[in-house]
Amino acid sequence: MITVELKGVQEIQAKLQKACNVAGTKSVLEGVGDIVVDAVQRNFRNEGIGNRKWKQSEAAKKRNGQTLTDKQTLRRSVHRTNFDGNQVLVGTNVPYGRIHHFGGKTGRKHKTILPARPWLEVDEAGMNRVLEFVQDKIEETLKGN
Repeated sequence: MITVELKGVQEIQAKLQKACNVAGTKSVLEGVGDIVVDAVQRNFRNEGIGNRKWKQSEAAKKRNGQTLTDKQTLRRSVHRTNFDGNQVLVGTNVPYGRIHHFGGKTGRKHKTILPARPWLEVDEAGMNRVLEFVQDKIEETLKGN
């Protein structure tokens, strides 16, 4: 019979467990939430997500401004909330945020049709920033920092 003794297995298991747990820590969730909020803010600045530009609103045409940014109420309302320690939520408490995101009928007798202008999304660059951030946090944890 051959016996193999592995030294340091418990230390490796402990580090791996620590790395697995890092994704649920408050600082990581807050960091991810902040990156997502920044990505959503970029959507407002760019009037769309990546190459998918929003249809310019009539109001923006009239005032020679940006779509969805007249008073910037919706844009400023975007925030993150640590939901239950295991997830972070990013969104708005502005009631009309949904109709602007998904589009649909609105106004008196629902006669006005708004096109969808998906503002609460994260583009590929934002997702890459999230992944890099989490990866960096895991690496820091494994190094013991």
